Amino acid sequence: MKSVITTAKTIDKAIEEGLKQLNTSLENVNVNILSEGGLLKKAKVELVLIDKTEEKEVIKETKKEEVIDLENENFTEEESEELKKLASEVNLKEKKDVENENIKNKILEFLNGLIYAYNVYAEVSVEKNSKGFVAKINGENLGALIGKHGEAMEALQLILNTYLYNKTDFRKKVFLDVENYREKRSETLKEMALKLAEKVKSSKKSYKLEPMNSYERRIIHEALSKDENISTHSEGEEPNRFLVIEYVENKL
Repeated sequence: MKSVITTAKTIDKAIEEGLKQLNTSLENVNVNILSEGGLLKKAKVELVLIDKTEEKEVIKETKKEEVIDLENENFTEEESEELKKLASEVNLKEKKDVENENIKNKILEFLNGLIYAYNVYAEVSVEKNSKGFVAKINGENLGALIGKHGEAMEALQLILNTYLYNKTDFRKKVFLDVENYREKRSETLKEMALKLAEKVKSSKKSYKLEPMNSYERRIIHEALSKDENISTHSEGEEPNRFLVIEYVENKL
C-alpha cells in the first residue's frame, strides 16, 4: 500500500505536500498525524493511499420499478396516459432521492476526511433544502475551520463545492456552517450595522466598512434597507470589496 511521510511548518502544509507527492486528493488517503509540530518542531504526517478494492461499499436498496401492464387492463386512452405520467413521476422522484443520497454521502465523506486531517473532534450533519444542501460541523476547538471573520470556512465551502462539481452533476450550492458561526456572525453584523447607521445619521458622513464577502454585505444591506435616511452600496473588487453606508435626506 503506497504511502509517504512529509514534514512542514503546519499539519495543513504537510498534508498538502503529501498529496502532491502522491498526486491525489484528500478523499483518497488516510492521514496519520505523527507530530503536530511546535515553535521549534515541524509537523509530520503520514498519508496512506486507500485501496479501493478493500473498501466496503455502502449500497442503498431502492425500490424496483413497478411495471404496469396497461395492455391487459381495460383502461381508456386518457386513463392510460395518466397512469404513464404518474409512473414516470414516481420513477423520477426515486431517481432524484438516490442522487441526493449520493451527494449527501459525498459531502459527509469530504468533511469527515477534513476533520480527520485537522485532528479535531467534531460531528458532521447534512440537510437538503430548496437551495441545495446545508452542511454543519459542530464540536470543540474548531477555530481553525472558521478563521478570521469566517474566511477559512468560506474557503473550505468553495473547495467542497468545487469537489462536488467535479465528482457529480450537482450544480446547486452547499452551504457550510461551523459551530453555528453564520447565525452568530449574522447577529453581530446586524447589531454593528444599526450602530453605524446611527453614527452616519448623526454625522451625515459616509462610513466605509472593512472588506467582506457577498453574504455578509447582504446581511448589512438588508438590515439597513428599511431606514429612510440610510443608503448602502458596495465598492472595490473581490476579495477586497467593501460596503459603504451613506446618509440620504430622503431615500426613495
